[in-house]
This record gives sequence, structure tokens and C-alpha cells, in this order.
Amino acid sequence: MTIKSFVGNLIRRKLNKFLYMGSDDYSQLGEQMVVMNILGRMDQSKINPIYVDIGAFHPFKGSNTYKLYLKNWRGVVVDPNPNKIKQFAPVRPLDICLTNAVVPDSWDMKEVEMLATGSHDARESITPTLNKNNHLDKETAQHSYIAKTIKASEVLELCCKELGMPAFLSVDIEGLEGDLIKGTNFKKYPIPVLCIEHFLSEFTESQSIFDYKSSPMIQHLEANGYELVSVCGVSVVLAHKDFYVPFG
Repeated sequence: MTIKSFVGNLIRRKLNKFLYMGSDDYSQLGEQMVVMNILGRMDQSKINPIYVDIGAFHPFKGSNTYKLYLKNWRGVVVDPNPNKIKQFAPVRPLDICLTNAVVPDSWDMKEVEMLATGSHDARESITPTLNKNNHLDKETAQHSYIAKTIKASEVLELCCKELGMPAFLSVDIEGLEGDLIKGTNFKKYPIPVLCIEHFLSEFTESQSIFDYKSSPMIQHLEANGYELVSVCGVSVVLAHKDFYVPFG
């Protein structure tokens, strides 16, 4: 971290505090505050100030990682839409930015079709022929494009090689999160904190947050050493047992 970067982040923090009327929570549903609390109670000597943001969308709007960036973290941000990812360089120059659609490790295709209602749609997703949870189809989508893919393990391996093992992983890819997470080797990548968008409707008709315990994705993570510690709207937050410090 250079002096220039530190001063730049300090100015951004002060300016954003003013613009956001005293609050600098940039996440969509308060996820950032929960994640910061959990990370803050962990042994700081055991975690790297590094994140991976899959489905990053925007440098700060609805971002689970921008607050960390302002606190001099850095990481790998990934989004398939070139119009979105090009906004990161001026605001977050220390991040590694990838213009790819992140797919499960079991997928072999090099390209996928993305559907959206426009070039800046927050809910654009891989075509429903591959992602059954996509809310769009060819008739309702007004915008489509072909994106190059990258496997989840390739993103994590790149981060480990260039920056180190991340302490935080944020995943928001509109319905494909379950398949992505279930295909990821968290024994090899024991990331301390995860924040994943995960709709109840993807695995149950119930509206109770207690039913998250029946989610195949949650069960996969629990088998890999994670505890479900919070639900923020449609996002679940999990912490690895080797790092998690619960309230006393």
C-alpha cells in the first residue's frame, strides 16, 4: 500500500461518509455490516486483507467489498459485463478486475450467453438453459451478449497466486450460486468468511429462514467446516470454524 493509495482511500472514506449522510454501508441489505463485524472479531494475524467478489456489479453500489477496499484491503473482482467492470479501474485501481462469467468447476464450456433487461441490469444471468434459476428468458430479455467463462477454482487460484488466500468471498450470480459453491473445494480454500446470495425459493417453498439449514449448498459448506451465522435479506453469511469467534 503506497502513501498515495492510503491518502486516496482516506479522502474517499470522508467523502463517502458525507454523501451517504453519515452512513457508509454500501451493501444491498446490510451484509457489509455483518461481515465487517465477523471479520473484526477474528484473529487478525490469521487472515489476509484480501477478498474475492464474484458478480461484483459496481465499484460501490450494492457492494459487499467496497468498505473493505476503503480500509486498504484489495482483491479480485469478477463480472461478465464489460460495461460494469470498466467502472472499477478509476474507483478501485488496486483490485484485479476480470471480465468473465464465473462457472462451476464441472462446466467445460469456454463461453456462455448472458441475458439481461439492459446493459446495467443488476440481475443479468447466464441463459436459463444452463441456469434454471434465471428469471429471464429470450422473450423477456432485452439485452444479451456472449461472455468468456472462468471456473471458480481458477479465480481462487489466481487470487492466491497474486495476492494470497482471501479472507472474504462474496458471490452474487443470480441463481447459480448453489452449483458454484457445491463444486468448490473449500478444504483447499478455507476462506474465513463467505457471503452468498441464496434465495429460499431455489430449494423450498417455505419463507422461514430456519429452512436454510435444509439447503444443499448450506449442507455442503457445513460439511466443509462452515457455520451459518447470519441471514441478511437474501444473502447468507457463513464463517469457517477455524476462524470464527462467536459472541461471548
